[in-house]
Amino acid sequence: MQRMTPRFDAMRPTLYPPYRDRAAWQALPGAARWQAAGQAALRDAAAVPQLPLSLWLQFTQNGDRARWEHAYFARRRTLCALAMAEAVTGDGSYLPAIADAAWAICEESAWQLPAHNSYIRDTPQLPLPDVTRPIVDLFAAETGALLATVYGLLGAALDEYAPGLAARLQHEVERRILTPYRTEHFWWMGRDDEPMCNWTPAGRRAVRPG
Repeated sequence: MQRMTPRFDAMRPTLYPPYRDRAAWQALPGAARWQAAGQAALRDAAAVPQLPLSLWLQFTQNGDRARWEHAYFARRRTLCALAMAEAVTGDGSYLPAIADAAWAICEESAWQLPAHNSYIRDTPQLPLPDVTRPIVDLFAAETGALLATVYGLLGAALDEYAPGLAARLQHEVERRILTPYRTEHFWWMGRDDEPMCNWTPAGRRAVRPG
């Protein structure tokens, strides 16, 4: 299977109106619902779930993946809701919480789940992530797509609030997702007679949304 080469700018296709197009966002069906979800997310963002080493080790030591994944997905749901609320309101009130949530995700040692921390199909997961060699699993790819969307939609506004934050988002997506996608072969990509799975289209779609 031929692998197309993604670029960070290519992760910003025209999937949504520009942030400054207030009329388009205010006319979005369900805009009030997104604003209400954003208010709830603001409350959640006041206590960003922590991802300490001890939670990762719960999977390494006894196979318990639930607590890590609960905090991991809660962070991403919160960021998504905050970004949508800011898009429909456009008043800047969500930007501090968005910046904190995005920064917290950028600071994570790994975007793959502990249960997916391996490079070769059907081999035991490694005890800890190798921060010098990121793994692109399904949820790492989705995390990259989320941050790329936040960058594409709100990058300029975030840079007004926290200069340099947009560049940090771009750097992390490039380092953790696009470079490994270009240079590594992960088992879900499919090659020759290798079996593929639901990760194959979902992972590729997250890396190349256009």
